[in-house]
Order: sequence, then C-alpha cells, then structure tokens
Amino acid sequence: MGTDDDPMAVLDPELRVRGVKGLRVADTSVMPLLNQGHTQMPAYAIGEKAADLIKGAFLQLNGETAEDIKMDANAAKSDVNRDGTLVLN
Repeated sequence: MGTDDDPMAVLDPELRVRGVKGLRVADTSVMPLLNQGHTQMPAYAIGEKAADLIKGAFLQLNGETAEDIKMDANAAKSDVNRDGTLVLN
C-alpha cells in the first residue's frame, strides 16, 4: 500500500489494487511492517476499515448518507429476544 506517486505500491490508500477494477485487498498483507505480536487484531482492524471504505463508496453511488441508514435503537430492541437472538418476521 502506498501513495499515488510510489511506483512499487500495489494498493492505493483505499485498499484498491492498482490496475484491477473492483478488487480490494483486506488482510495483513497490506501492512508495510509486521508487528511483533499476533496479527489477529490488526487483521480485524483492516477488515473493519475495508468495510467502511466499501460502505462509503456504496452510499456515494446511491446518493445516501450514513444518517439515511442508521437503525432506530428502539426498533432494534423490540426485535431481539431476552436471550439476545433476533426475531425475524
């Protein structure tokens, strides 16, 4: 991953593969330097960031904002049983 002026960078800052339309990489291979610990948490963080980037691109294409898709907290509580399972109607 690198800046636009780096000829060796395979990915752009939004995790898109340069020269391949519609392909993103969302794993620990995007890290320029590996940490000394376990890679599980960095992998989660990269995945969450990729999801945010994809959602942002999708919302822009549809003319929506994050406010348009927020769930009402009271509605969400009514659809969940006491044991935490979701009620599907």
